[in-house]
Amino acid sequence: NYTNKLYISCSEKHDLITGEGVVLEFTGGDGSSQQLNPQYAGYHVITKINEYDFVTDIDYALSPTVGLDSGYVKYTKQDPFLNYEPALEHALNQVAKSR
Repeated sequence: NYTNKLYISCSEKHDLITGEGVVLEFTGGDGSSQQLNPQYAGYHVITKINEYDFVTDIDYALSPTVGLDSGYVKYTKQDPFLNYEPALEHALNQVAKSR
């Protein structure tokens, strides 16, 4: 059940799977989750919804008063065959909405 969990929508495909962790950073300034919901920042385990969206393990809190609650999702994907670990960063299209 994803009710009242923080729902994240990315502007690009995220390539994450359920159970992986991400670091969230909000950059919207005054009236955004950067100011209103500092508990959203940092490391969170996700549940994949689709190629662009996921929910976090944290409860949804205050609604932002800005039009677009922007920020970044940061994570590392590992390829054990090639021993390759690129650090990936995706911009958030819209965040901080309850599902």
